[in-house]
Amino acid sequence: MTKYHTTMNLPAPKGADFQKHVLTKWRRPEIAHRDFEAALREFFNVPAVLTFSNCFIAIAVALISATINRQKTVVVAALGYRRTLDILKWAGLNPLFVDNDLTTLGMDLIALEDLLKKKRVGCILYQHPMVKIDDVEKLQKLSKKFDTPIIFDSVEATGSEIPSGKIGNFGICEAFSLHPSKVLNAAEGGVLTFGSKKKFISAKILMKSAGFNFDHTTSRLFSLEPLHAILGIESLRIYDKITEKHKSQYEEYFEHLYSSERFSVVEYDPQKKPNYKSLLVKLREGFHKERSNLIKYLEKHNVGARPYYFPMYPSINNSDYRNAEKISQRYLILPMGHSVEKADIAWICNKMRNY
Repeated sequence: MTKYHTTMNLPAPKGADFQKHVLTKWRRPEIAHRDFEAALREFFNVPAVLTFSNCFIAIAVALISATINRQKTVVVAALGYRRTLDILKWAGLNPLFVDNDLTTLGMDLIALEDLLKKKRVGCILYQHPMVKIDDVEKLQKLSKKFDTPIIFDSVEATGSEIPSGKIGNFGICEAFSLHPSKVLNAAEGGVLTFGSKKKFISAKILMKSAGFNFDHTTSRLFSLEPLHAILGIESLRIYDKITEKHKSQYEEYFEHLYSSERFSVVEYDPQKKPNYKSLLVKLREGFHKERSNLIKYLEKHNVGARPYYFPMYPSINNSDYRNAEKISQRYLILPMGHSVEKADIAWICNKMRNY
């Protein structure tokens, strides 16, 4: 059977290492949670974290708490993670869309400021786009200027650093996924990180007032299962090894596609210590209309390429989100992760050039 190449990362520790910790901790969930949360605090260099059954719940709880005494609206980028609107719906909140930026691919900060000038909103949910890390300092200044709390969905920026600190320390809190496709694989789970004890205490007070309790010894509601916590501990141990492999794969793709007249690899900034989790390709002007056909062609050759993020705004208003429209049509994601070797990358790039 021909090997199928997927965009799922699926990093995993050695089975023996995982089994060793299972035998000592799985019957004592409070120890598994304690050790995992301690390891997360060290990894993100933060004073406090909360773990959840999944990232969907983590973000929803954070948003409900942040908007408890505010408008029930959340500002999100017009193009982003496809489950975002599901999270808002579950939390009983309404989206306010802002166009994307053609350079950063994230939320257009000028458009965001214009929106905040016009209306008071409940909260900003800023999702770091794949590969690029946006201007966190400016986002925090806008949050303070307009007295609007900001929560960062930072799963794509996991492990990264900027001049003012490590990702995980900004906004009210930052959210990270522990899904198997992410750089930290606990098989499932979500994390909220807090840049100060004050933010953590304030968030817990709001969460309790909203009806949530996360004491692992007294409540199982939305709590991370101990087996996931144990796998998370082992995943943190191999983070550097996984990141090094991702980096070598990224460099291999870059070398093969560097001179292409049709494609360009979206570059990481090595100064920000990225995790190199995703391989994002931009189709050059004049070729972007072929993206759907290119993806179908690659799929026929067992290459599981997929489109970059999905439009979340109503199609009747798409004239307001011109940049999001362009971005949605010009990017695709190529296979990365533990099952992808250099020979696979050369083969995939050859298929792309021969299209």
